[in-house]
Amino acid sequence: MYFIIIEAVPRPAHPRRDEFGGAFAACWVATDDAVVAEREARAVLADAEWEPRDVEDHFPVERAQYVGNDELLALYDRAVADGVAINLNTWPARKRKKA
Repeated sequence: MYFIIIEAVPRPAHPRRDEFGGAFAACWVATDDAVVAEREARAVLADAEWEPRDVEDHFPVERAQYVGNDELLALYDRAVADGVAINLNTWPARKRKKA
């Protein structure tokens, strides 16, 4: 399993584009290959109308690392079942000043 963090911004078609300035996407991908993990995570983000940008970090992980943290363990287990699990940590869009 690979864990990867990708910065992303909402695409124009994203239904909540005006609400979000961007996100750090914490991604668990069921692979032992970093290149495959990044490709899969970027594809899932794009399908959800997010524009993947920079990779902030990536490394292999094991289930035992998450024992004791129910939320992260559930994301790991979902990636095992579905191939990919992503948790978005969003920040708000900046309010534009009126001229």
